[in-house]
Amino acid sequence: MALAADASDPARADADYVVRVREGNERAFEALFLQHFHALARFARSYVRSQPLAEELVQDVFLRIWAQRSRWEVQGSIRAYLFGAVRNGALDLRARADVRRRWEAASWRAEADDVAARAASSDEHLYAEERAAALRRAVERLPENRRVAFTLRWHHQLSYAEIASIMGISVAAAQMLVARSIAVLRTELAAFR
Repeated sequence: MALAADASDPARADADYVVRVREGNERAFEALFLQHFHALARFARSYVRSQPLAEELVQDVFLRIWAQRSRWEVQGSIRAYLFGAVRNGALDLRARADVRRRWEAASWRAEADDVAARAASSDEHLYAEERAAALRRAVERLPENRRVAFTLRWHHQLSYAEIASIMGISVAAAQMLVARSIAVLRTELAAFR
């Protein structure tokens, strides 16, 4: 079901698909979907380890393309674009799943910490609450990029590589943001040492 004007020129064929999809041509969109779906689903499965989730991820990529078709732009080949979009979606799913797992683990630890804090003397409990409140205020005052990096690292226990991927920065930049955050927080919380 090739709809491209000149199949011998892949760049021209890709440009033709993009133009047709942008114009709302459902046949071109369906042909694009059928041509790439199975390969993309196999690729997505290597990231998400579940065939149904991989297929859903690929479908979501195509749904986003169709929903935003009037603004859809492809630099290079459609195939590379689609594989990149699926990879980004898979990494996003994994990152969200990791954050959810870490949040749940942190919630359990926080609950255990609450039980331990209640068992401590009232003075110790008051001191712990004051220290926690001071830490929250100090973190809230951090510039946004430092606050996000610090929260991902210390609250959600993400690696620097994961933080870099989520924030779209280098690993070194993620390390620098966290290190600068810690330096500021140490200074601001010196009274609680």
